[in-house]
Amino acid sequence: MVSTSLFTYAIVNWPTAPTGYDTVNIYRSTNETQGFTLIASLPSTQTQYIDTSVPIAAKDAYFYVVSFSNASTPDVQTTPQLAWKLLTPREQKFVYQLRDITSRFVSNRLADEELRQYMQHGLQTVNVYSPETAFTMVDLPLNLEPLVLTAASMYGIMFNMLAIGMTDVNINDNGISMQFDRFGKMSGTLKEITTRYNEMLGLAKMEYADGGVAIGTSQLPIGIGGRVGSILGLIDAFQNLGR
Repeated sequence: MVSTSLFTYAIVNWPTAPTGYDTVNIYRSTNETQGFTLIASLPSTQTQYIDTSVPIAAKDAYFYVVSFSNASTPDVQTTPQLAWKLLTPREQKFVYQLRDITSRFVSNRLADEELRQYMQHGLQTVNVYSPETAFTMVDLPLNLEPLVLTAASMYGIMFNMLAIGMTDVNINDNGISMQFDRFGKMSGTLKEITTRYNEMLGLAKMEYADGGVAIGTSQLPIGIGGRVGSILGLIDAFQNLGR
């Protein structure tokens, strides 16, 4: 669907309607678990809706589900299904970057929406680190983008490699046995990455402390937190982990 309101309002997508239904009902709520209200009913051939009452900057504050029905019996509807919101250009950029820096063994198995969820985990990791912030993908400062991206990569690798890493590889050839401890290798790499990441995150968050951060009688300049060092070493580790 092409529209002049693209990336102006929240754009909602959903799966193709099951056979035998001619109507899709779209519900919206500001609460993820309750309070969903019908906002539109469309022909079941459609799979996208532009919610002109929700600006794109506020889309993360709203949740959508859809159900399917027939016009002749509108009160008989299918079980609601989760709808998803179209990625903004900035979110798409993060998805592309995550695919690029994460091992292809992991990223090639993941859909864009799954990578977006890891991105949200990374964003909240940055937000909850003291001093707490409340950034969204709309107002996230550019200097914090590498830290969100790195955290998202850590979540993506850990969640998808954990089951594989917990299984050792055993080889027995002519009475000679060998065991490869994959989890130990992964654990050591992730521990090193996490340690270095926390050091960079701590410096970066000083930018958002009230009045700067005091050490003894000397106060660090507020701007020091914005100077995040190179993370090329971490990115190299991510690309190699899982191979």
